[in-house]
Amino acid sequence: MNDIHDKAITEIWQMIRETQAEMKETQAEIEKLAESSRRADAEIEKFAKESKESSQRTDRKIRQLAGVFDHQWGRFIEALVRPNALKLFQERGIKIKSTFQRVTGQLDGHNMELDVVLVNDSELVIIEVKSRLGVQEVRDFLENLAMVRPIFPQYKNYRLYGGVAGLEIVEEADKFAYRQGLFVIEVVGRGIAIKNDLSFQPKNFE
Repeated sequence: MNDIHDKAITEIWQMIRETQAEMKETQAEIEKLAESSRRADAEIEKFAKESKESSQRTDRKIRQLAGVFDHQWGRFIEALVRPNALKLFQERGIKIKSTFQRVTGQLDGHNMELDVVLVNDSELVIIEVKSRLGVQEVRDFLENLAMVRPIFPQYKNYRLYGGVAGLEIVEEADKFAYRQGLFVIEVVGRGIAIKNDLSFQPKNFE
């Protein structure tokens, strides 16, 4: 009887030891999986961070290239506008004598750069040139026109007209500019043209 009892106890202890060993193995596997998971999370986090940084670098490069593109197209349009504007505006009754490009001025810390300036003895036409002309660009230009006389007092007694030119005109900015009394200039083929109809009366921005 005692032999049976001892054998049962021995088997129970054996089972306990085996169970403990299995539990240790299971715990080791769990810890191994947890460590793998932590490493995977770290790799994922690292990859996400690197991807974000790469995306930011790409965005910066795209913005820089877009800036260069806009700048170069703006220069190109200015080069088209200036030599052709004299004839175009003379045909509209504004007898331009001189044309200037990229005229700069300053007053009380406010800097201004005029893309194209057309002038005679009593009239001044300021043309804003954009590669992409939208309504906001027209609004900004209208605000700048109000500063022309204070910054360039030599023209304070001149009639002041404004015009906008764009390679791409969006948001019906041409119609908006027309309603504000501005000339609208567009690129046509290898030259430029004034879109305003012959009945258009430009506004004198006093």
